[in-house]
Amino acid sequence: MLVSDFSDLRIGMVELRKEGHSTRTAALPRATAQTRQHQQSPIALAHRYWATHPRMKSIVGYPVGRSIYATGEEGLLLFGPYLGLPKGHYVATVYGATLKSEGLNDCWMDVSWNRGNNLVVRRAIYAATADAVGELGRVAFELQAYAEDVEVRVYVATGIAIRVDEIAIKESKESKDR
Repeated sequence: MLVSDFSDLRIGMVELRKEGHSTRTAALPRATAQTRQHQQSPIALAHRYWATHPRMKSIVGYPVGRSIYATGEEGLLLFGPYLGLPKGHYVATVYGATLKSEGLNDCWMDVSWNRGNNLVVRRAIYAATADAVGELGRVAFELQAYAEDVEVRVYVATGIAIRVDEIAIKESKESKDR
């Protein structure tokens, strides 16, 4: 298991031991789980990544804390995380803030797979007011089959002042109803 400075994982206790040696305690803690048969799980897939997570990349941005700020150049501000997702309905959301009063004309987000070669959906980023903080864009999409490397991309035009904080991909309720 790899845990880095960018991980959103906390480890409370880790026990390391040499192969062939027993633990100090005679009885190991037990975990039990109860399962229900013939009921559909209410849990939906959800993937959230800070903009500076190692799975996220940027061409025209620079990191500050957990966010990526646009340099003012045209290009891909953020892309990733290259997830394997099963067939189903999903919603991708980009969170961040606009930093200047001009609109976000010619800025978009999209969802693709196969390293960007198969476009699923593209939408304009819609936060267009100065100091708009929160959701910058949201797209619903459907995968007809398992896709190995799904990514969300954020494209910015020249001179745009924007910050991206997080990308989330969640399974939508629509897929649970089918």
